[in-house]
Amino acid sequence: MIPVEDTLIAFSFDNLEFEADEIRSRWDVILKMTADFSVQIRGKCYSHWSYFNVIEFGGQLCSWLQSGARKGRPFSYDSIELEDPGIIGFTFVGTGWRISALEPKYEADLELSLEEIEACAESYFANLKRACLDRFHVDVSGFLGGG
Repeated sequence: MIPVEDTLIAFSFDNLEFEADEIRSRWDVILKMTADFSVQIRGKCYSHWSYFNVIEFGGQLCSWLQSGARKGRPFSYDSIELEDPGIIGFTFVGTGWRISALEPKYEADLELSLEEIEACAESYFANLKRACLDRFHVDVSGFLGGG
């Protein structure tokens, strides 16, 4: 498991896999890079998925942070491969952001600052970029806001 930093919220992943023989298009990277993925709140697992599309989620989160978050727009991670919307979400509630997830392990009664969400995302992006490069020699920076 990629280490969870000592933060209020963290995204962590383990067992990163590339479910294709080769990359034929950008969609292979977006939908075929999967892992066991968890949202941790105060070090406790809030939600967990196996075979989670880590690049698809990261790309949507990055886009929201760059264009919608500062305007108070809600975030909803919706996968092309699942019917259910709102796999992970953030909603602004006046003084902070509330997290939601499909089938959470418990009710998360906390408000996050945008800076806390950004720090969590930056750590996740850095860990994911490094893991994809080390394991598969694939640079996913273009999907996660950077180079």
